[in-house]
Amino acid sequence: MRARRFFSRLGGLQFDPALADRLADDEDEDDDFVGEEEEQEAVDRGGIGRKVVDHVSFEVQRGSRLALVGPPSAGKTVLLKMISGIVAPSEGRIVARGRVAPALNILAAAIPKDQKLGTALPYIAAVAGLPPGLVRSRLDEISDFMELPQLRTLPTLALDKRRRPEVLLATMLCLDPDIIVTDIPLALGSFAERCVQRLNELQTRGTILIAEARGARGLVPLPDRVLELDRGRIISDRLYDPATEKQRQAAG
Repeated sequence: MRARRFFSRLGGLQFDPALADRLADDEDEDDDFVGEEEEQEAVDRGGIGRKVVDHVSFEVQRGSRLALVGPPSAGKTVLLKMISGIVAPSEGRIVARGRVAPALNILAAAIPKDQKLGTALPYIAAVAGLPPGLVRSRLDEISDFMELPQLRTLPTLALDKRRRPEVLLATMLCLDPDIIVTDIPLALGSFAERCVQRLNELQTRGTILIAEARGARGLVPLPDRVLELDRGRIISDRLYDPATEKQRQAAG
């Protein structure tokens, strides 16, 4: 399995082997086509048989919005984990220059259930390889973004399944990242509007967005490029065109 991406800013991406072992074992509805034990073997040790992500190589320029699309079990989620540093590739290399901010459902699910958000969010930042102190310094900004004045003292148990990913996404957007990696969909509403506005601001500074979706037309905001995966391999790398994506979705 190889994954190579080249970005345009100084910095680096660190891998935490212990975290990879823990998070790569979590159940993954979208990419569970080899089974949990086989997926772990394929991702962490190269394994035998089918690989979750196989000979994937692509480059993303500053300010780009890249959609990772494909059917269930295409390898999208594992690729996002690898870009985020949660899972290390068994061969090849990953080069990410700048601060990588992963807004992934697997991290939202890992938010401790027995803490206040003011404590839990820096913890999740550490899990994601980001400085906890940076999140602590942005808690007021995150609170304003979420329109949650009590965010610091709000028990994490008060968050429902929808709000947990939203809090995580808001946190990552407030860290001024160079690369945002996400599998969290944006529904219609004021929160989504704030996210799109923030993403537009970040894009003007050169921030890269890499987002997963079943189809590019379902992404908010719309991408400028589409990378389509199937069974762990890239089958299409194309510019986003609404008419083309509509035809592909209708045929698919």
